[in-house]
Amino acid sequence: MINPMSFVDVFTGREPMQYFAQKRISLRKGVMNFALAFFSIGILLGIEFTLFRFLYGLLTGEELVAMLIGTILFAVAFAVVLPIAFVFRVLLCYVWASLHFFIAGFFRPNRGDLNEFNGSMLTVFASELVVSGGMSLVPVVGWLAAAIAHLYSLLVVFRFIKERIGLPEVQAAIIVLIPANIAMLFMVIAAAAISFILIGSKVL
Repeated sequence: MINPMSFVDVFTGREPMQYFAQKRISLRKGVMNFALAFFSIGILLGIEFTLFRFLYGLLTGEELVAMLIGTILFAVAFAVVLPIAFVFRVLLCYVWASLHFFIAGFFRPNRGDLNEFNGSMLTVFASELVVSGGMSLVPVVGWLAAAIAHLYSLLVVFRFIKERIGLPEVQAAIIVLIPANIAMLFMVIAAAAISFILIGSKVL
């Protein structure tokens, strides 16, 4: 399992990508690295949200017993949802990394082992999660910084694929941008569908 502080080094480039990309990280280790990042940030966010729920009860004049019960129920619900969210997130990241691996096959058929590639990609995703998740602990300003970190993660993935598979910059950029554009298209279609359902139902 990677040192937690190394996540930041990978994301910021303090650990040169040409060295990190050549590491052989098994899928099991990649999942463990992602779990370390996910649950560390998730627990911190859970504590923060629970405190916000408690403070909200104080500020609104909620009865003490009701406030405590509400806070405890919120904490329990968060603890139940967190592992479920982890399973969903790690499966999504695996599919996302596999899509990059599949597209890379058009440029470099001999691109290595899929599980080792995904193990390394999960570690890259974990580095982004640590940085953006840590930023999101700070309300408003941190949320904006986290959004910028999400965009910057495309550059980190680009550097990783370029060094790991040994591709020219143009080909590595294509591998990164195709899935990103597909995701953006899906979000636009989903947003349009939701808007049509909400607005269209009122008009009709």
